Amino acid sequence: MSPRLCPTPFLAMLFRLASEGMECFRIKIEDLRPAPHCPPSRLKLSRCEKLRESILEHGLLTPLLVAPDLEIIDGHRRWVVVRDLGWDEVIVVFTMADKHRAYVDTHPAARRRRKPPKS
Repeated sequence: MSPRLCPTPFLAMLFRLASEGMECFRIKIEDLRPAPHCPPSRLKLSRCEKLRESILEHGLLTPLLVAPDLEIIDGHRRWVVVRDLGWDEVIVVFTMADKHRAYVDTHPAARRRRKPPKS
């Protein structure tokens, strides 16, 4: 099954990523794997109903962020939903940054935890 991509937001996202020096690729969903830090509860489809409805209505608007070894850094819930919808491929952006650094950069809660202690 081919992904349904909403042209205007999708193209805007591609232009933004290209301006930042990033490229998008289509990768087979079966080749991706969740990061070890991702809690199993986050991968439950029952927690993704609103996201599922959004993807069905608008398509996938934000690519997954993955490491070169195809470990998902950001987008675990999107991966769970599109996998369940029967998609064969998904749009990803590769990052060459350290996995931990890339995770912290994309997750506000992780950034808050990293703040140095008050002295």
